Amino acid sequence: MGLKNNRKTRARLHRQLARLYPSLRINIILRVLEIERSTILGFRADAQLAMVLAACTGLEKLELPDTVTENYGPLSRKVIRWAARSSPKDGEVRMLGKLKHLELADMCGGIDVSDVIDMLSLPNIKDLRLWGLVDQSTRNPRRLPSPEDMPMVTNQNLVDLTLRHCRHLTDEGLTRILAACPRIRTLFLHAPMSSRNEHQPISFTSALTKYGKNLEFLWLETQRKTGLAKVPGESRRLLRALNSMRDLRTLVLWRGDFGSAEALGSALPSSLRELLIIGHNDEIETDEDGEVVGSSQDRISLFGLVDHPSLVNLERVEVVDINAWEGRPYWRKAIEYCIEARQLPPSC
Repeated sequence: MGLKNNRKTRARLHRQLARLYPSLRINIILRVLEIERSTILGFRADAQLAMVLAACTGLEKLELPDTVTENYGPLSRKVIRWAARSSPKDGEVRMLGKLKHLELADMCGGIDVSDVIDMLSLPNIKDLRLWGLVDQSTRNPRRLPSPEDMPMVTNQNLVDLTLRHCRHLTDEGLTRILAACPRIRTLFLHAPMSSRNEHQPISFTSALTKYGKNLEFLWLETQRKTGLAKVPGESRRLLRALNSMRDLRTLVLWRGDFGSAEALGSALPSSLRELLIIGHNDEIETDEDGEVVGSSQDRISLFGLVDHPSLVNLERVEVVDINAWEGRPYWRKAIEYCIEARQLPPSC
C-alpha cells in the first residue's frame, strides 16, 4: 500500500516533519506524501528518497549506488536545496545537518552541477559520490551557475569527491563544483567518451589548474579515442596542472592524455608515491609531436619512472590495459578499493 492510501501513516509523518521543521514554508512534505508511483522499489524512487532525506534527522550516511538507473528527482532536489539554504531558528533541528557521506546515482541525467553545489553546501558533508553527473539535467534543464550565482558559503571541510560515469560533464562544470569545495582533498573522476565527444576530447585542465593544487589523490580517467596528447597544447597544460599539485601522492591517468614518459616524469610533483597508467596497450598511436604512444617500449619507459631523478618519493608504477581488465570482477574491486582507501590496491 502506498503512502497515498495509508492515511494514518501520512498523518503521522506530516506531524513528525511539521514538529521537526516548524519554519518550513514551502510545502515539500505534502507533495511527497501525495506521490503514488507504481514503480517504487524500496527507497530508490524520488518520493521515497525525499522522505528519507527529510525525516531522518540523525542521518550521517546514505548510499544509493547504480543498482537502478534513476532515483533522484524534483522532490529530492527540493529537500536538499532547502536544507542547504535554510537558516534554522534557535533550537530547531537542521535538515541533513549531520549528513557526512552521500552516494547517489542517476544514469538518466538527473543530477546536474547545480545539485552538486547544493549538496556541497550541507554543513557536514565530507564524502560525496555521484553517478551520471551532467552539466545540465535532462529532466530539469538549467544553465550552469555563473560565479556570481555560486553560494556565498562554500564547503570548508576536507572533501573526498567521486564522480563516476560522467559522460556529459565539461571543464566548466567541474570548475563550478571544485570552486564550491576549496579544501577538496581527493578527486575520483571517471568521464568516459560519449557520442558527443568521441573525437573532441574534453579537457578538465582549467578546473584542475584553478582548484586542484591541494589534491592528494587524483583519478583522471577519460577513455577517449582521441586523447589530449593529440590536441595541440592541451597535454602540456595538463602536465603543468599536475606539476602544481605539491601534495599529490596517488595519480591515475589515461595514457592518451600525455606524450612521452619522459615528459610526464619531468612534470610530476616530487611528492608522488603511486602512479597508475590506464590505456589501450594494443594500439600504437602517435601524439602531436609524432612520438609513439602505447608500444611495449613505451611501457618500459613508464615503468622506468620509478628511477626518475626528480621523483624521489615514487615507489610504484603500474600500467593497465583497459581492454584486458575492464568489466572483470577484479578490476571492479580494484576501483572500489581506490575509492575507499584513496590509494592503489596492493596489485593491479
